[in-house]
Amino acid sequence: MRKSAFVLLLCFSFLGAESPRGLYQRLDPTSIPQHLALYQRYPDSPEGKQALADAWALLGGDPASAQSLQATQDLALAIPRLLSLLQGSADKAVELSESELALIEQLSACLPHHQLAFSACTQTPTLSDLKKAPFDLARVLLLSQCPDNLAAIRSYEALLDLMALQVRARVPENPSPDQLITEINRLLFSDLWFRFPPHSKYAEDIDEYTFLTSVLDGRRGVCLGISTLYLCLAQRLGLDLEIVTPPGHIYVRYRDADRTINIETTARGVHLDNRIYLSVNTRSLQQRELWELPAMAFFNQAAVHWRDEDPKAAQAAYARALSWSPDDPHIKQFYGLASLCAGDLELAHQLLSETVDYVPDDVVSGDTLAKDVLSGRVDGEGIAAVLMHVDESRGSIEAKQRRLRAVLERFPDFQGAWFALAITYLQLSRPGEALDCLERCHAIQANDITVEYYLAALHCQRLNYPAAWRHADLAEAIANSRNHNPRVLQELRSYLMHHSPKQLGW
Repeated sequence: MRKSAFVLLLCFSFLGAESPRGLYQRLDPTSIPQHLALYQRYPDSPEGKQALADAWALLGGDPASAQSLQATQDLALAIPRLLSLLQGSADKAVELSESELALIEQLSACLPHHQLAFSACTQTPTLSDLKKAPFDLARVLLLSQCPDNLAAIRSYEALLDLMALQVRARVPENPSPDQLITEINRLLFSDLWFRFPPHSKYAEDIDEYTFLTSVLDGRRGVCLGISTLYLCLAQRLGLDLEIVTPPGHIYVRYRDADRTINIETTARGVHLDNRIYLSVNTRSLQQRELWELPAMAFFNQAAVHWRDEDPKAAQAAYARALSWSPDDPHIKQFYGLASLCAGDLELAHQLLSETVDYVPDDVVSGDTLAKDVLSGRVDGEGIAAVLMHVDESRGSIEAKQRRLRAVLERFPDFQGAWFALAITYLQLSRPGEALDCLERCHAIQANDITVEYYLAALHCQRLNYPAAWRHADLAEAIANSRNHNPRVLQELRSYLMHHSPKQLGW
């Protein structure tokens, strides 16, 4: 009840003691919660009754049924109660009564996601089934996250349906993709205030901001969590979106023959140019399939277990991820690394042997962790040190440095540890020590474009232009070998040409 009152306060706090007629005249004509809140506040007034009829029409209900709905208070209050879970301090799971669920399911029966495969299934479908035809993403994800709890699944779906109905109320009968994207953005990021969580929070509980249920409960999500929510809404509105995964990130996009609209869900859905997602090591943008999303969620969950230094739990999370995407070499590699740290050496070597030469098509230089393990240049403790989580504090970074130095005393040719140590020095604004570590990486194997670019940039800062040119040339050669011409490397070369034109012998 307190949450319903909070919804009313949000809707009407700026209107003061105005009369029902004045309030009605100032309603957003497309806002379902505003109309329902006015009815809840003035249920016996002509304006309140009209607001309920308007809300019923906005929801797509039959206007002839408005009178019967008006007489049934529990149904009339169903939508405000549901909205209160979003407008208030959403700190618990959605719970709806059978009558409330029946009402929302009746209103949402027209949404196009009901035509997708598995929209009414009660058992998690197999991966081979998911690959056969477009499927209802929300139902499949909720089945994997709320097993044996159909009531909870229906409640979360009702929440998604209501959100989709609000978007539909704000667009014309045959909306363009632009109109749908604009209104989804408005709903998620302006009306409901879905946000990327503060770094200190998502670093601790990234899985809480990844799974669809947690994102809906808390209105906070990392890129994967909000992108998943966006895709679920898009399916309910007939909007076909693609999934794109630059390294360590995910966003969605709309694309047709004439244009591409990128939807950056960590920045309130704005369009960012493709070049923003490319880097010195990222040469292309990888498009993913819908059936890969559950695997990504469990992959993210494993990051929490690495932070907690619980490799067995990380191993289990990667195993679940691999069950959804059994041919993904990236998952296999991290599954192998977690198995190594958990002491399961036979499984670790089997998995790492399958991925030792794997270089993702979207990057220039792959990492060497699998090769280092199989070559005996590092053990499980060394891998755990490289993957050790750090927060924003100096103490955390220095703790990782001590651990990496201890590893390098035993494994001085472990390139990954030298690079990780260099990053910690850069985090502490100590470029001199970072330069020394990167030079050790270069001496071990000069084939990593990121190492060579960092070396060129650091030498450039120290006005050692001959060394900067050598590493810039090497970085460019590595990039050319993979048909990549990174913008940052072009800018570095332009800077060097301006400040120290290349001379014979450099």
